[in-house]
Formats: sequence, C-alpha cells, structure tokens
Amino acid sequence: MFKGATLTLLLAASVLGAQSIPDRPEKLSYPSLSFQAPRTKDYAAKLKNGIPVYIAADPEGVPFVRLNVLVKGGSYLEPKGKEGLAGLAGQLWRDGGTAQTPAEKLDERLEFLAARIDSGLGDTSGGLSMQVMEKDLKEGLDLFMQVLTQPAFAQERLD
Repeated sequence: MFKGATLTLLLAASVLGAQSIPDRPEKLSYPSLSFQAPRTKDYAAKLKNGIPVYIAADPEGVPFVRLNVLVKGGSYLEPKGKEGLAGLAGQLWRDGGTAQTPAEKLDERLEFLAARIDSGLGDTSGGLSMQVMEKDLKEGLDLFMQVLTQPAFAQERLD
C-alpha cells in the first residue's frame, strides 16, 4: 500500500515538472547553441625532428592521454594479387606484439594499465592510437613506441 502511494506521488511529480509537448514539430523550440571552432595555431607545436603535433588539454580535466599518429600508406600501395595486405598489416601492427614484447604480454600489460593501443590501415592512410591514464603515461609511451617502431607481426596471430 505504501509503495503504491509513493509510486503515485513520484509519477505525479514527474508529470507536473515535465514540459508540455507541442502538437506540431514546427512549434518545438531549442536553446541557442554557441560554438566557436578552435584555432589550430593555438595547439600547434613541432618536435625536434620537425614533425608537427597538436596538443590540447581536456577542458573537463579527464586524466587520460590520447595520442594519434597518422601515416601515409594503405591499400593503394598493395601489389597486384595481394589485395587485403594493407588491412591485414594494419591489424597485425598492434595485435602482433613487438620485438621486445610478445603479443600476449602486450595485451596483458595494456589490460593491467587500462590502456588501449589500436592500429589500422585504410585506402590511403593509416594510424596508431593510444589512450592511457595520465599516471601511466611513461609505460604507455614505451609500449606505444615499441608498436610504432618495432612491430613483430607475430605469425600465430596471423594464423
């Protein structure tokens, strides 16, 4: 009995607090949106080797670091008769482990850190991305650089 009365009061409160629904779509109104696109020059920097980078802090202060590396390449470079090679290479780039860290150990370590490293190659470009908690950035960057520069393309992962 008491539960029913509480439920009735909650339903009544939600109905009273709800806005009325217009009978025609053109009568709907929305608050105005204000968006100003960020200027790239405010976030641009160059590494010592001349590679351009863009660095931006998360306005909500989320303690994750996201890193994306884009590369030129992809299926347009595949030799005739080897269609699908780029997609396979893009997948194994990360999934195949590295020369220093076998695939299973890499998976385990990233899982322990609650981090992600993803890779892929498309038609004309590809990339490697990482998401790691700020506190684990040093180890995350080490694993990321291994995947970027020393991929193992493990045969067992290919099979």
